[in-house]
Amino acid sequence: MADLAHSPTLAAVPSQAGERLAPGTVIGEYEITGFLGAGAMGEVYAGKHPVIGKLVAVKLLRAELAASAEAAERFIREARAANAIDHANVIDVFAFGRFGDRLYLVMDLVEGRSLRAVIADGPVPLSRAIEILAPVADALDAGHARGVVHRDLKPDNIMLADSGKVLVLDFGIAKLLAGDGAAPGVLTGQGTWLGTPGYMAPEQWSADGAGPASDRYALGMIAYELLAGALPFTATSVPAMMEQHFRADVPPLGSPADPVLAKMLAKDPEARHATARAFVEALRGTPAPRRAWLPAVAGASVLGLGVVAIVLARGGHDDPHPAVTPEPPPVVHEPSVPPGSVRSPDGRILEVSQFQGVWQLPDGQLRAFERSGSQVDIYKLDEVAGPRAFYKHYPFVSVDHGVAFASDDVVVDHRASDAACSQPVHLEYRYDPATDALELHRPVVTIDIVDGHCVPRSRTVAIEALARVDQAHDALDFGAPRGTPVIVPKKRPPPRKQPPPLPSSAASNAPNAPSAQQNAPPSQILQPQGTVPIQQQGPVDLQKK
Repeated sequence: MADLAHSPTLAAVPSQAGERLAPGTVIGEYEITGFLGAGAMGEVYAGKHPVIGKLVAVKLLRAELAASAEAAERFIREARAANAIDHANVIDVFAFGRFGDRLYLVMDLVEGRSLRAVIADGPVPLSRAIEILAPVADALDAGHARGVVHRDLKPDNIMLADSGKVLVLDFGIAKLLAGDGAAPGVLTGQGTWLGTPGYMAPEQWSADGAGPASDRYALGMIAYELLAGALPFTATSVPAMMEQHFRADVPPLGSPADPVLAKMLAKDPEARHATARAFVEALRGTPAPRRAWLPAVAGASVLGLGVVAIVLARGGHDDPHPAVTPEPPPVVHEPSVPPGSVRSPDGRILEVSQFQGVWQLPDGQLRAFERSGSQVDIYKLDEVAGPRAFYKHYPFVSVDHGVAFASDDVVVDHRASDAACSQPVHLEYRYDPATDALELHRPVVTIDIVDGHCVPRSRTVAIEALARVDQAHDALDFGAPRGTPVIVPKKRPPPRKQPPPLPSSAASNAPNAPSAQQNAPPSQILQPQGTVPIQQQGPVDLQKK
């Protein structure tokens, strides 16, 4: 699969190729002159009024969606949303009608370039980015004030007209919030995601859905793309892209704008800028990079200021002992600590392996951990000294304290088959070598089934402490005096006793003995290997650890 960063909008109904209208076809008062493109909901044609010559863009609902009442309602809402905003930087929809069994709407035809084409030319300076972002921000704020959330803001839906005007297009999946100027109720897209993966805020992937802060997150992504020439996140699958929006840090650009971008792209919607205009103004207030040199054309005026500064520093008198500029202190670069290692009090980098051995999870399952270079090999076993079955490799990852090894996975709810039923998860073990403590950080995902579709409701992280059940290991005491590490032996809890297995003959001869499948809860019955079930109407209790 290709990179999803710039993929088409995720639509509620899959699109199909249909026959395009031929030039000369008349729709309403307008004559079609050519095909412009297609989106999630409709095809867009260039047209003109045959009498007065007015140039227009005609958006026609896709043929395969003509029989869908929900698609028709969404199409109507696009026209309502654009007109509800009534802003100079929002494309104007001024006609609406029916062509056969398909709906259409008519907009002004914008002659110019899409922002996508501008970005394709390479990064732009901050000042130019602000010129583009400011009118888009005003349009978003105006829409939010009228209860309209765009939900699919991206460079493809922003046009730079030849006149210099910036216009926001395509409210095809806009969300109208109950309130001033908006109809009550929300179209959820049949329980599926709506938006373009590269620009979708974390909350837009969940049942919470998109809100004004989601549009601002998309604007932050566009700002980053303008300045860097590329989006911060790329992936080749929807779950992988979603995981980056949920967990990955935004790579800094080495620009004064980095703190502003980081705030606008915060995972928590409440942590972002309160308005789109506030974000643009924060960008406008970022300091310009300092120059480490004076331009050759500075001339006598700059040199004159230098002379004045010297005279003022000397108090206007000749100094027989001119001041000597002290040499700056040398910059000391400490070597970074690679994942899987820690720095000792005396500055040495120590490779941590004290976690090796057998540990018990809170549910009684046993795991054996063995370090293998830059990763940890994890094994499953039934008894502390019993045979081991290899489970998975966990690469080391960077953490602020101790060491950690992690792996990505996917949990699957088999009660439905849409994309939302597959949720990416991130399992992470964290070990503190000072206390010999090992914790598992695992996701808890809540999935509801709504009209036969999976709807993610919430996502949290559970932290579980493991107990060492093999021989005692020594922990590093980092509280020791500098340069003198001390080894402190610690007592370990005894292994949990495993219940004796039921004899096979007793199990097979027991009258009316229920099978394991009959005893299992509905969400736990015989899941295919390699997937993890999601509890119905409740949190996912991840079993694969």
